[in-house]
Amino acid sequence: MRKVIQKPTDQLALDFTVETPLVSTVMNEARPVCNTTDRHAPMPVLQVMKNLQVQISQREEASCRLPAPARGESRADREHPSLLAASSDAAAVETWVAARCADESRDRAGRPNHTARAYRREARRFLLWLQTERGASLQAARLEDCLAYKTFLSDPQPRAKWCARRGPLIGSPEWRPFEGPLGASARRQAMTILSCLYRFLQDQRYLHGNPWSGVGMPRGSEPKVDTSRHLSRTLWAVVETEGKARSTEVRARQTDWVVRFLRATGLRLAEICAAQCVDLAVVTNDADECDEANGRVVEGKFLAPCLTAGTVAENLGAVNWVIHVLGKGMKHRCVPVPAALVRELCETLAAQGASPDPRDHVDRPLVISRPAYGCAEMHKPLTPQGLYRQVKRHFVQIARTLRAEGNVRDARVLESASTHWLRHTCGSHSVARGVPIDVVQQNLGHSSLSTTTKYVRSDLDRRIVEQARLWNR
Repeated sequence: MRKVIQKPTDQLALDFTVETPLVSTVMNEARPVCNTTDRHAPMPVLQVMKNLQVQISQREEASCRLPAPARGESRADREHPSLLAASSDAAAVETWVAARCADESRDRAGRPNHTARAYRREARRFLLWLQTERGASLQAARLEDCLAYKTFLSDPQPRAKWCARRGPLIGSPEWRPFEGPLGASARRQAMTILSCLYRFLQDQRYLHGNPWSGVGMPRGSEPKVDTSRHLSRTLWAVVETEGKARSTEVRARQTDWVVRFLRATGLRLAEICAAQCVDLAVVTNDADECDEANGRVVEGKFLAPCLTAGTVAENLGAVNWVIHVLGKGMKHRCVPVPAALVRELCETLAAQGASPDPRDHVDRPLVISRPAYGCAEMHKPLTPQGLYRQVKRHFVQIARTLRAEGNVRDARVLESASTHWLRHTCGSHSVARGVPIDVVQQNLGHSSLSTTTKYVRSDLDRRIVEQARLWNR
């Protein structure tokens, strides 16, 4: 039997640390049994004694029984104690995240673990839905609850209660768990994460079963790449020109640099926010490749002790650079970086009074939170949400200029653009310029070549020229 929680429909329960208790099992006392049809008929003495002994034995048995489990669904949990010390579902989720997503190297570097963030997000969504809509805990969830949640993910209703724009932090009155309905791939990911959670908790004897094992995954093709969400070469030229014209303030200069960096490398939003200056590396085939006037590379370290900071920045921008990226699925890759962008970074570091060589800054994020606050704030990274908002604001400002000039169509495109559009722009422009498809795949970090081939499309201008050959015959 479940205890139904009455909550106002216009307010979400945001406290994930409170677990909903279930109604404890009530043990009924045994009563004497009378075989006669007359309830008031006298019973033989032997029958009374027999019934009394049965009643006493039942009372003793009831007194020796273990009390109802704290989670209220199965006595097997008390017969086989949980291997977790967690006293609530929220604590159990945190233990699961720590066990599955721990990465000491990332923790030491201060980088966010985005896998852990995804795991925690999906688990908390399900916990919130269970408490709000079902009045249940993880242990109380049944197969029917999982099926209902699967349907709920495709269309969260009521929309005003569950969905809102991205941006508000958890705890804010404007925050909601979802931005809108989830596609087939996103639903599949959420269900896979929840099934993994239940398997872990079942193995640790926190739960006695996994109802998600009986739920079929949403059907659909492999994750789709919407290559139409990119900036054309003409529009990108406008963005590049307007961005440089607006780079008069320190924060705007960093945003413009980030936009050009994302378009050139195709990094994901989470990847560039997790990157540090020390992840940049020089690639050379000969340790003495550089002459003494330009410095030299020794064991991957550029040395130019006799040159000024400005000259060092220029020389650092004259060699080949790559950035080491730890992407999705903990896969490592090296992505080439334009020397001009590295040169700008070196000049920025020198202007801040620091070493112009980015590899000297072990703890400095590639994108810092407050670039105008000096060296004291150089170790604080900008969050993915913060960088997302800055890039969106950058695009909106350029779109206003285009609208004022009467270019409404391109203004609408820029108003819809985001950081991930720059990744698609990198892939589309690379293929259009003749970069081999396998090189594009490695740079973007696609596990399947079929994903990268979706950027291969005939340029409209070339198609018109080729088709005109038929028309002119």
